[in-house]
Amino acid sequence: MNITTGGNHTFIFSNGSNVAYATGDNTFGQCSVASSIKPSSDSSQSITTKFTTIVPPSPTARWQAISSGWQFSIFVSSDNAVYSCGNGPRGELGLGSSATTARSLTQIPSFPPPGTTVVQIVSTVEHTLVLLSNGHVYGWGNGRKGQLGLLETGEKYIWEPAELRLDLPEDFEITGIAAGREFSAFISADGEIHVIGSDKWGVKKSKPSNKVSGWRTFAAGWGAIYILTIEGKVLAWGRGTHGQLPPNDLPPLEKLAVGSEHALGIGLDGKLYAWGWGEHGNCGTLSKEQGEVVRWKHEVSIDGLAEGSYRIDGIAAGSSFTTAPRFRGIKNILPGIHFCYFSPTSDPIDPSSTESRITDLDNPTLNSSSLHFRTGFFFTASPSVPYIIKKWCSKTEALLSESDIPSIEIENIKKNLQEIYRGHLSPYEKLQVPEEKLFVWNSLVSTTLSKSQPTLTRILGPDWSCESTRETKWEKEELDEAIRSKTEITGSRKMFGPEKPLDTESDSSKERESLDYTQINLKRTWPLDAVGRERTVWARDRSWVLTDIFRKLSPKYGERQSEGSLATADSTAESLSGNLPSSGDTEDGQAAMLAELSISFVLTVFLANYSSAVQFKHILEISLTAGEAIKSHTKFFVKLVGLIEDMLKAARLVVGEKAESDDEDDEEAVGIPVEDTVLEEFVSGGDAWLIKLLRGFNRELKDIDEVKDGKELDKLKEGFEKLERFCRRVGWYLDDQYVRKGMVDLPPEEGGGRIEVELEDMEGEDERGEFAPVIVEL
Repeated sequence: MNITTGGNHTFIFSNGSNVAYATGDNTFGQCSVASSIKPSSDSSQSITTKFTTIVPPSPTARWQAISSGWQFSIFVSSDNAVYSCGNGPRGELGLGSSATTARSLTQIPSFPPPGTTVVQIVSTVEHTLVLLSNGHVYGWGNGRKGQLGLLETGEKYIWEPAELRLDLPEDFEITGIAAGREFSAFISADGEIHVIGSDKWGVKKSKPSNKVSGWRTFAAGWGAIYILTIEGKVLAWGRGTHGQLPPNDLPPLEKLAVGSEHALGIGLDGKLYAWGWGEHGNCGTLSKEQGEVVRWKHEVSIDGLAEGSYRIDGIAAGSSFTTAPRFRGIKNILPGIHFCYFSPTSDPIDPSSTESRITDLDNPTLNSSSLHFRTGFFFTASPSVPYIIKKWCSKTEALLSESDIPSIEIENIKKNLQEIYRGHLSPYEKLQVPEEKLFVWNSLVSTTLSKSQPTLTRILGPDWSCESTRETKWEKEELDEAIRSKTEITGSRKMFGPEKPLDTESDSSKERESLDYTQINLKRTWPLDAVGRERTVWARDRSWVLTDIFRKLSPKYGERQSEGSLATADSTAESLSGNLPSSGDTEDGQAAMLAELSISFVLTVFLANYSSAVQFKHILEISLTAGEAIKSHTKFFVKLVGLIEDMLKAARLVVGEKAESDDEDDEEAVGIPVEDTVLEEFVSGGDAWLIKLLRGFNRELKDIDEVKDGKELDKLKEGFEKLERFCRRVGWYLDDQYVRKGMVDLPPEEGGGRIEVELEDMEGEDERGEFAPVIVEL
């Protein structure tokens, strides 16, 4: 018996049998159950909840092999025919560029080549590998990271089966293949290993230097490679951030199966073992003694069977499942503030439709993004609030509040609360949120969001909800025009985020509520009555506009203005600092500013909200360029530096590897498509706007000797040093130590050898001082 799993679908079949059984997500026909599924707006219609039989098109054929990717499946029959079905926007089906969806079994023409048969076939998220009887490897699908070998210039996808150009070592004969998310791996009979594609998780540089003799199973997850030897030992390397690599005390195994971020093994003792990321229950039910997240060896019990009454003979591991259609909600939520957001995973009626998805401005016809219109809300869990009722409307892609749900539905829910609680809600403690995510989120909300309820209400309204396309008042007309015309909006800002489907039943003339963020005008950062030197000072040092916002956000301060001296030709930020409001008078405003930064960050990350991304950048820009304010408002900057570190960690852990791509034209690799990619700056270490701001702030901090509160300055410097240490882990260096002259080794394709290189004008963009050029409005 064989079990194979895809993104959210599963097959079971026996070698030589004319029947295979399929279950799971059939939205795109990946289960090849076209006749029993009718496209419907109800997403549950696209789920096969029972096993359905699949037979080869030829009455005399038998199933030989089945492999599954994210939204597609590949079948090999005994009559040497290969079939595909499902969704393949990047060539995953192998049917050519004109066939991106097949809702039933469709034969791949002219494959395999005459005189050859399929020896092994493996599929992963977006590509497939096939080892043929002549030792050659064919593949198709997404190959832009090099996972399908050397491609022609400008080529990203292979739409039909093609022999891969692998540049193998001499005398390397492939006898086993494995496919990761963005890499492919090959092994010879004597255990020599060759890996191609992305090395994001060290699958190439960390591979064994010696041959692995006596290997039995060769497999790969999304970011790691595994080998099971005939002695039962598991050797693995690659990504281990969630315990994906096997523990040191793992018992000898008889069988091994690898999923996206977890693995299963049958021990020689007949017991089932699991390790890796068990966020969605992939590794079995967890007990409190064994921890909330599987990060180690874990013996799995089978519900309903007494211990010792069974022996496990077969296993398969897939990827994490998305929310099921029967999902009703969550119970036992911990006290505190939370954020919940929703989005459909696909369009069950027309998978080729771009409605409610990200629009590619450079190529409007490209339908490759899976990011839909999103809506979410903050809420506080406490004993005084026994329940919160929301309803997702798939037609309008909106999250309905209790006041928008028909009263009869609300009454039915309230009458059956006890039954719903017992039988239909998923326990929060079984969601198995990874420890890092929980820790980072708690740290993020404990310092700002937990004290920001008035700020949440001001920005989002009384229901604390938001959606992808919601914008601020001053950007509304500009963004609406951009959405209508699908063109780049004024200046360098790109329209980003999905379009919301039209609600034909709603009043189109009804004005959508705007986000009430604090307006920050970077083109005027000085007082209205400032002229000459004073303008120049506050254009370079943005302390005035930052503290003025503190004043406006502090109810206690009101409209009082501090007395300041008149500017002269020799005025500096320090001499004019007497005109800044004091820190003690604006503590409420400082807290509101930090809360606003946190809120804009969360809405950027989870909802792809454009206005929040702009606000997020503007707050950091004025805060990290306010050198004089560091002396007078040191406590604010202590909290700001800690918050930036928390957001760095959150961006890496919450958004995950989709935001960690270093490829600019990757439609799906960047989790949230932010102009200048806020998340890319956080996660990938790109030397762009944020790191420049942090370097400038670092210089200002080093130049400060005396402040009103010396203890707070020490805390600030300690906090920034901690931030620097974290930044170095992702390749950021926040000092000004540049290598200006040195020797560089040229690669062989450029002739080899060494040349001397000198970097010039390294400080041009960081020029500072009294006479640094500054453009101000006259």
